[in-house]
Amino acid sequence: CQPKGGVPRVKRFFSGLFAALVVVLSAAPFLYVFVRSFLSPGGVTFQYYYDVFLASPKYLFRFWKSIGMAVCIAAGQLLISVFAGFGFAKYKFPGRNFLFFLLMILMTLPVQVTLVPDFIMLGYMNLLNTYAALILPSIIVPLGTFILTQSFKSVPDTVLDAAMLDGCSKIGVLFKILVPVVQPSIVTASIFAFYWIWQDFFQPLIFVGSPKTFTIPLALNMYTQGVHPGLDFSDITSVARIAEECTALPVHPRHPYAGDLVFTAFSGSHQDAIKKGFAAQDPDALWEVPYLPI
Repeated sequence: CQPKGGVPRVKRFFSGLFAALVVVLSAAPFLYVFVRSFLSPGGVTFQYYYDVFLASPKYLFRFWKSIGMAVCIAAGQLLISVFAGFGFAKYKFPGRNFLFFLLMILMTLPVQVTLVPDFIMLGYMNLLNTYAALILPSIIVPLGTFILTQSFKSVPDTVLDAAMLDGCSKIGVLFKILVPVVQPSIVTASIFAFYWIWQDFFQPLIFVGSPKTFTIPLALNMYTQGVHPGLDFSDITSVARIAEECTALPVHPRHPYAGDLVFTAFSGSHQDAIKKGFAAQDPDALWEVPYLPI
């Protein structure tokens, strides 16, 4: 005969064991990377941290700038999601269900779908190659609105009605009742927003062209490719001339990036399209020459 309460204790034991195993397996890669960061062929060392945080102040400056940008974007997403989720969850207006359906459709679209329209609009607003080009398109993301809408719906309307009968305004209902109740969902949406923008590589690569405004992922990519992020390639022709003077070797005219005749490397049909693009290009308009993005 099994003792009373024995089965629950066994279940709790194995549940705890399974949870601990999941935690260990999840944390093992991070612990491995952290421990390896202190190891070198000669033993334990702090040289890697010195090289990053002290010997490379520009990297540390980019690190804090990237954190500030990610915090601004996460705060903007959270603010918009709170108000939008409150509207979808607690207000009835024509087209609400249709708009919420469109919101869910937008959640399935990859960032590449909206990249070209965003690039064109930012170009007309003269915001390319600035941090505003990264912040403005990123603060409107449907995932946070979806999460908070579902969380706000779980709060009974009777609670809100009672608060309004006591004299609480709608803004007060939102920030004094709903927001404290759904704090776990708000934290989840904030973590998703911060993580997504912190590791984003594609949009900064397109919208930010100057190494001075590179985010951490772009700077790390340049480090791994052997290119110091402090270099300025905005005037590639001058870079090519300096390289020729220092090395006494000519830069090939058809070099993929710095060649003087790089456009001649395209096929005949491409050259024809480029020629027509130059002919149709308005000097005061946005650059739209085919196959030659800037």
